[in-house]
Order: sequence, then C-alpha cells, then structure tokens
Amino acid sequence: MGQGYKILESGDIYVLKAELDRLVPETMPVFVDGLHWLVSVGDDGRRYLSIFNNEGNERSSDKGDTVNHDYDKRVTVTLKDGELSVLKSAIGKMELERIDDKTYRVTIPTADFAIFNF
Repeated sequence: MGQGYKILESGDIYVLKAELDRLVPETMPVFVDGLHWLVSVGDDGRRYLSIFNNEGNERSSDKGDTVNHDYDKRVTVTLKDGELSVLKSAIGKMELERIDDKTYRVTIPTADFAIFNF
C-alpha cells in the first residue's frame, strides 16, 4: 500500500485480500465458509451468528419473487469455543450437523437466513 496514504492502490488489492483471508479466521470467534455472515454480542454477553443466503432469489414487478433452490447453500461453521445452536430461521426448520467439537454443517436455503447462539 502507498506509504503515508490512506488510499489502496489497485495493485495492492490482492495484498489486502490475502491479509483479510488470514485475519478473519484468526481473529473472529467463528468462521463460516461460502455465505455472508455476521457476529454480534448481546448486552448479556451472549454471542450470536447470523448467516444470510441472498443467492437465487429474483424479484420483478411482473412475477414477484422467484426462488431458485439450486442456490441452497451447505456451509461449514467452525467455532473457536462453545457449542452452536439454532435460535431462529426465517423460513423453515434448520438442521445442524455436528462434525466434531468445533465444526458444524448447515444448509441455508435460498432467500433464507438463520440466527445461531454460540
């Protein structure tokens, strides 16, 4: 990155991506591969993980919403500590598959989101 500047030069975008790819799994208490996700902490200290699947949902004034379930996504959630449990799913029941002490798999349907405790 340019010395003394707060500007990311176009040639440095790959350096930034590599650094983020390293930092996010290293510093976050959880990591999700393949979808958009967010971690938050409640006033009581409980941690929440939200996972969103915005793929495969098209909206038009002619047809309204069209959901293509070919875009349902199976993701792996890796925790540094704790256990994962489903708190809320927007559309239907969410099934967690526990792989080991820190790893889970879950399918997030197209146009759905889920909130987990961990």
